[in-house]
Amino acid sequence: MNVDDIIISGDDFDVSDAIKELIYKKYDRLLNHYGHFITNIEIILKIANDHSNIAESNVSVPEKKINASASTDDMYKSIDDMIAKLKIQLEKYKEQHFGHGREERVAEQFKDELTSEENQSLGA
Repeated sequence: MNVDDIIISGDDFDVSDAIKELIYKKYDRLLNHYGHFITNIEIILKIANDHSNIAESNVSVPEKKINASASTDDMYKSIDDMIAKLKIQLEKYKEQHFGHGREERVAEQFKDELTSEENQSLGA
C-alpha cells in the first residue's frame, strides 16, 4: 500500500490540494512504519453543524478495522490529532500481532514441538 491508494473525501467540505498534500505526507510516515499490514485507508473530512472541523480515518488491517477521529476548530489540527490517535491504535495492533511477546511465544512453541519430536524419534 502507498499514499496513492488513500481515499480522501469531503462531506460538505472542499478538500484542497494543500490538505491532500498534508495528508499524503503524514500518512507516508505511517505507511513506512505500519504499511506492511495496512490494506486500505479511507479519510473523511467534514464540518459539523457547530462549525467544528472533523477528520475521520478508517484503516483496514487483517481481521480488523481501525477507526480514529478528531474534532477541533481547525482542520489541520483535526488531521494531526486524528493521525496521533491512529498511530497509537496501529502501534497496539502491531505489538499484539507482531510484537516481541508473540515472537517469544512462537519460539517457545517451536522449541516444545522440537523437543517432543526428538523424544519420539529417540523412542522416549
